[in-house]
Amino acid sequence: MEIGKREVVEQLPEYPEREAAGDRGRPKKVQGPIPGRDHGAGGTAEGWISPPRVPGPIPPAPARARASTSIRKIIDEDRGEE
Repeated sequence: MEIGKREVVEQLPEYPEREAAGDRGRPKKVQGPIPGRDHGAGGTAEGWISPPRVPGPIPPAPARARASTSIRKIIDEDRGEE
């Protein structure tokens, strides 16, 4: 069976439904890592993932600082338009 590029592009949304027809309750497609596989350990062993420098959970991001003066006021003062 040969199929042209245009036909594939036009019918692309239909392919998951065709494949999953009759499989009630099963997901048609999964976006994410393959379930049941630990990619991190294998990648670290193979050397393409660096292990963490500091063990433990990732610390939370620091709180954002609030400026005491608005940017608009600083620009106006700089231009002499107080």
